[in-house]
Amino acid sequence: GLLKDRLEETIKFGRKYMSPQFLVEYLQDLFGPVIFFDHLLTITQQYSICDVEVITGDCERALNIGFNLALFGEPGTGKTFATKDMILGNESQNVPPHGLPGLNRYCGGMTPAKFIAIGEAYQDRRFNFIITEFND
Repeated sequence: GLLKDRLEETIKFGRKYMSPQFLVEYLQDLFGPVIFFDHLLTITQQYSICDVEVITGDCERALNIGFNLALFGEPGTGKTFATKDMILGNESQNVPPHGLPGLNRYCGGMTPAKFIAIGEAYQDRRFNFIITEFND
């Protein structure tokens, strides 16, 4: 429906309002002046995904690149909630979802073996996996 019904309106909104400063101010209004930065990293990653083919010298497709974001820090500082709330939304906190509709798959804590199994199940399909805790 976006292309059919709201394309011009969406382009006009983007040109008028969307800027790095607008995004920072928006996130500071939602989350405050300190923890907004975790959300900024999350939303930047969500919309900065670069998925292009790498072509060999023989003009063969070698692989696709992508963009991954890992937030490191002390346990309990809000990294998990920042990512999950920003992408999927949190009604109790009045945070609307900001993720790309239909492309996100939320996964709780998992092991590398489980992650590999999920990757095999989704082979040749493009999704963003939100893995909030990666355990050895």
